[in-house]
Amino acid sequence: MKKFYAVLFMFNVLLSLLIITCNKSAESPQQTGQGLVSGNEQMVDRAGLTSKLAKTDVSLCAEDAFEKFPRELLEDEKIERDKAYAQIESVVKKYKTQLFDEEQSFQVYVEKVSKQSKTNGSQETDSTGDNLETLSQTHFYEVSDKFSHMDIVYKIYASLGYDVKVINKLEAIIVSLNLDITAPIGDSLAANFHKKLLDLSYGMLFSLYEITIPAWQITNEYLYGTRLSSLANSKFAQKLIELSNHLDEFIQTRARFIDNIKNVILNVKIGNRQSMLVVLQEIMNDKGDIISAFNFAQRKAAVIQCAVNNLLRAL
Repeated sequence: MKKFYAVLFMFNVLLSLLIITCNKSAESPQQTGQGLVSGNEQMVDRAGLTSKLAKTDVSLCAEDAFEKFPRELLEDEKIERDKAYAQIESVVKKYKTQLFDEEQSFQVYVEKVSKQSKTNGSQETDSTGDNLETLSQTHFYEVSDKFSHMDIVYKIYASLGYDVKVINKLEAIIVSLNLDITAPIGDSLAANFHKKLLDLSYGMLFSLYEITIPAWQITNEYLYGTRLSSLANSKFAQKLIELSNHLDEFIQTRARFIDNIKNVILNVKIGNRQSMLVVLQEIMNDKGDIISAFNFAQRKAAVIQCAVNNLLRAL
């Protein structure tokens, strides 16, 4: 009988250990990527804006297959690693300076033109003698009051290259839609039409705002300070080369998005609301160049964030 109870006791112990092990195994996939994509899972940004555009795949942040104890790099591998790191460091510094200088130049421009028009009523001219445009009052709030915050407005300006002519044209497009005028009660056709205009306008402004967020995150968060400098000691030269390529692709894609949407906006012929609906549908076409560039840039930014996190975790 004693032997029976002893065997039964050992069986219960082994069963308990087996259950605990299984539970830990079930939990580990969730823990692997936890905390690596702060706020990107549902494309919810810091301003509380949401959109159905480009839901970032959380699986992009799965832990990479790094060696637990990587060997020391050979001399030629160290050269590759140092070259890749120097390239990343240079690109990040240059891009951060570019983003800052663009905003500062825009603010100086706006203040200069505004001051000139107030003092003597005349317009400032550029090097070719053409009058410099005064920045129009924003009407983005007609799409949603979430676009009334100046920080959000300036992010949209940044995604238009801080081009005042393009910004003013976009403002004119928004005004022409009469989004602040609600459809008559009981008129379902008018209500549905108004909703289409509103949804498309929201999506357009959201994409303009959202594509600049990762540009600042990459230069001021993902690859900033010791997070950047620590990569100089990485033992994964090829991963640094890949990160450098991802960075270049993001910058190039964001620039292409800006060029494409600027050209479209400048060439829009403002007409009746029906014709403007067609214009907005073309801009927000999932298969079009603009939204394709937006989606690719968002995915690339997520890859950059995860690549940096994984490299730092492996140090």
